Amino acid sequence: MTLLYVALIALAAGMVQALAGFGCGIVMMLVLPSLFGILKASGISTAASIAVSAQLAVHYRKHAQLRIIFAFAAAYISMSVLMIFCSKFFDTYWLTVAFGTYLILIACYNLLAKKKLRLKGGLTSALVCGAIGGACSGLFAIGGPMTALYFLAATDDRESYMGNSQLAMSTSATVETLARVANGVLTVDLLPVVIGSFIGIVAGGKLGDRFTQHIDRATTEKLVYIMVAISGAKTLIGCLR
Repeated sequence: MTLLYVALIALAAGMVQALAGFGCGIVMMLVLPSLFGILKASGISTAASIAVSAQLAVHYRKHAQLRIIFAFAAAYISMSVLMIFCSKFFDTYWLTVAFGTYLILIACYNLLAKKKLRLKGGLTSALVCGAIGGACSGLFAIGGPMTALYFLAATDDRESYMGNSQLAMSTSATVETLARVANGVLTVDLLPVVIGSFIGIVAGGKLGDRFTQHIDRATTEKLVYIMVAISGAKTLIGCLR
């Protein structure tokens, strides 16, 4: 039942990723920490995200430009790997509090302030967004919002946004997964869960990409972030008990 549950969550995560260009980690981390704890949940989520982001990167490969990706990916990967190796030394309670707070801040930004903040797609934006996104991904497997923020500024259309962001995500997720394996966070006993999430997220990615033209992306993002806010509040309330 746990495997089926994870596969269904991954299915929803894949659909959201295909529709919005990010969000698979957010959807999976709404549920997985309650089943596996934050550190293992982050590892499972990141490993699963490789499948859908690579799938979308291949689909939009003609629009990818390495000059847009390189600085962002370098900063992102460096910070995420650093946080992965540091996370085992953090107190689980405070890590959970930080996770709940982070979810609420993500939701508030995207629901209330997203349209007011405009970035230019230059080197500074790439390094700052990459470093922040990588740190959050290393700790919580949720670096998508900062990735989207940068690539929306650095690209001119949906195809270019998807091609560049998904290539960056799939590359960084692969390195992060290897780091979590080396750090002992992802272990052999979790392999069935990872495989189940792979199957679900790939199916969700295919479904989401098929319905891209028929579903309002803005509405999808809004619903996701309402769920994010609720999950963050629930996480913090659980810590206070």
